[in-house]
Amino acid sequence: RDPDFAVRPLDYAAMADLARRHDLALVFLQPADEADLGCLAFIVAPTPPPDRGRDGEGVLPGHGSTPTLHPPPDRGRDGEGVEVLRLPGLGRADLYDLLFRLPAGREWGQELLGQPLSPDAMGWLAAYWLTHLTRGTEHERQARDLWRAVMLRVLAELGTRLAPLAGRLAQLGARGVVIIPGDRLGLLPLHAALTPTPALPLSGGGRGEGVEISYAPSATVLRRCLERG
Repeated sequence: RDPDFAVRPLDYAAMADLARRHDLALVFLQPADEADLGCLAFIVAPTPPPDRGRDGEGVLPGHGSTPTLHPPPDRGRDGEGVEVLRLPGLGRADLYDLLFRLPAGREWGQELLGQPLSPDAMGWLAAYWLTHLTRGTEHERQARDLWRAVMLRVLAELGTRLAPLAGRLAQLGARGVVIIPGDRLGLLPLHAALTPTPALPLSGGGRGEGVEISYAPSATVLRRCLERG
């Protein structure tokens, strides 16, 4: 038993030390209830961010419209802090739609497959569950083809919405990226998101041009795993 395991969350200094020692960028993703906030990405970089404004905010050029970088909410003694990146289109309501969308006016069930369905009308998990619901029936192949089409659509949408984060991670140049997803984001393969630029870390089904992408439920669990090898 390990009584300290779940009761001592890491503070910023400990997370920054973890990121530096292992050359990792830690990315905490938290979808917001407010639609205008989208998802907040809290980034703990292995080295100080290369570009900062006079007030300590990170600067992110390019990649289409410049996303919002808020002042770091927590700073270490050396003045470094957590970068906060706003990712529009990934709030809780958006995430629910990506996962559970159903055609307007239609009820859940294999009756959905009685006529052709557009991949745009279904969510990631809704389409996936249909493949199980229709197994061994005349609709099995149609459900499987629909699931594949929905996968490609959702991964493309995720790539567009995560592109600002992928761009920032490319700038930071970390050897590895550890994603700590909040809410229902853990149900989606974020590493496989089809980002618009192939060189960005979150593209290519996790290959990421030499960047190792992994997941952790928390920074505390991550540190214990790294310590124990």
